[in-house]
Amino acid sequence: MESPSGIEYNIDVDDILDDLENASRIPAKQRSVKVSSHVDRLCSRAYEEGLSNASLEKLVDILTLPNELDQGSIGNLIKHLYPASKVPDAVVIKVVGALGHGKAKPSYAAQAALLKWIVLVYDVLENRKILSQLYAVLFNLLDTIALRSHLCHVLSLITRRKHVRPFRIQALMQWTRKAGHDPALVGLMRVYKDYYPEVIVGDVTSGRASVFTHPNREWRERLDRIQEDHLQRTEDTLVSTHQNFRISRKTAKERKHGLLPEVHTSYAQDTSITLEEVGDVDEFIQKLEKIELPNQLVASIHDPLLQKLLHLRSSETTLQRIDYWLLAFFEDQLENGRSSETQIADMLELILQYTRFTKVETAFGVLFVFGIFAALLERYHKP
Repeated sequence: MESPSGIEYNIDVDDILDDLENASRIPAKQRSVKVSSHVDRLCSRAYEEGLSNASLEKLVDILTLPNELDQGSIGNLIKHLYPASKVPDAVVIKVVGALGHGKAKPSYAAQAALLKWIVLVYDVLENRKILSQLYAVLFNLLDTIALRSHLCHVLSLITRRKHVRPFRIQALMQWTRKAGHDPALVGLMRVYKDYYPEVIVGDVTSGRASVFTHPNREWRERLDRIQEDHLQRTEDTLVSTHQNFRISRKTAKERKHGLLPEVHTSYAQDTSITLEEVGDVDEFIQKLEKIELPNQLVASIHDPLLQKLLHLRSSETTLQRIDYWLLAFFEDQLENGRSSETQIADMLELILQYTRFTKVETAFGVLFVFGIFAALLERYHKP
């Protein structure tokens, strides 16, 4: 399976998912952009890097909730549901909840593909017991012919002695006889017979039975590679974080032309420690409550360690200090006739990166939209 080509990789997966979700709600004839462009971008990223748990769950929501996507796009997306790590229970529950009859349900073709996906990722489920807890739901869908072969495969994987009950044996026998010894049903019946050979007798297990083999080994090999790479990146990040858990320092040239102040703490007591003295992650955790806040908290916009400290010990006052500094900076830029347009753009880019990382929107961001942005437009775009 080849990765789609010609796709941009500098776009965040969350942004692609948002675009896809928005497009999925609009009928095809009313869309201004072809949904295939979003599908191709997402499939390419999923094939190369896999999907985080959050991205995987969101994509499953898009696929299983009512949408305006064509069946070709849905099928392509399901084929690229590569989880970067263990599949959480929430995703499995949503997939099983999407099975069955009803106008709000996905098509039977999509449901069958999702059941096949369950088989493909069975070995990387975070908790295999979740399928055991959903056994009754899956078993009761066996009367749906379009899903039967895939349901039997899933049930053959998860069936244990506790699941083999008299009423299920009877129902399975009836379905098997009505279906003319359907190979999938016969295969599942043989799984049942392994647990209770003295109960299941006669010709109900005779005839050709499905051999429940792995449905796509090439897909699984790709998944193994994705998860190995993801695990390696995670371990490398942890090692790097542990070894370099210190504030960032600029060169003399960077300090001269930098927009933001560096982390510097002037006031420290005997019982406290400055952020500059923190050497590794262990020391940071152990002395978290004793770390003095630096002079200029706005330095957190470009310093990852200070970002972590403020994330754990943030308050309304600390956020206000950052906001006031930013407001003063942009007011100065607007009032100063020699200010650099490049500096304004660079600062906005730094604020954007900071907001994406911390998920904290500065009050400056709101004020900028209503006030400063208008002033900048007036200044730099005069006719």
